[in-house]
Amino acid sequence: MPYIIGRSDPERQFLNDRAMALAYTEKNALKSEGISSFTGEHKFFRWIKTELSYPSFDDFTFGYKNQIFSVMVLRATEKGILINPRPRIEALRRECSSNNLIPCVFPVHCITGKPFFPGTWNLVDPFAKKAVDPAAMSSDDDIEMSDWELRNWAVQVVYEHLKREGLERLSFSDAPGIDPQIWFRDSDGKECWLEVLYARYPDDAENMSFSCSGWPCEVLCHNGYIARVGFAGAEDMSRLFRTKGAYVKFRGIEIFHRA
Repeated sequence: MPYIIGRSDPERQFLNDRAMALAYTEKNALKSEGISSFTGEHKFFRWIKTELSYPSFDDFTFGYKNQIFSVMVLRATEKGILINPRPRIEALRRECSSNNLIPCVFPVHCITGKPFFPGTWNLVDPFAKKAVDPAAMSSDDDIEMSDWELRNWAVQVVYEHLKREGLERLSFSDAPGIDPQIWFRDSDGKECWLEVLYARYPDDAENMSFSCSGWPCEVLCHNGYIARVGFAGAEDMSRLFRTKGAYVKFRGIEIFHRA
């Protein structure tokens, strides 16, 4: 599905709820690890995605040891009933099931605007209807990275490259099936799209073909670039595990389509 840059801005209430949820999750992570200050370094917890992206099946993502938690921030009534658009919940179910992620909702009380279950992680599996405790659900066992994890990683590699190059980053999406993943302004100030191709060893992103034929004119009326990112495990090149070392191959971006 082609990703067109234009979209409406999120509501202020949602942005406030999401910012509160991020801070609350960070605080609980430090507490669970026995770290008393925000200046301390995490031992098991890591942020995977905190920047708001669109389209997306969740609102932020984090890892705790070998598990990854995909979180949607939603308001809840006083009786605990989630106020949600159903298509987003179904997308969360689908992508978490396909990519070995743990689906979570961070419920926000519709009256107070505070976490619905204070004193806990305030995370609920909306499908299993049970509380989620990241520390209790995680271990040191090896778990291989899913396709979404590689897609997210590849997009982040390229997104950070644009920042280092001093180019204005407009938006990105790491959701499966959404292309191109990135929009930015080139050195002339023009809006451009960027498609990220990624592969895990022994496949090579350099050999991957790509076509934007059939995309709408709203995309093709802009110049397009391509980036290729390859991954290989540090211990076993053909296997990529969560929290384990890996090699990343990336040579920059190149023009692919001229409007």
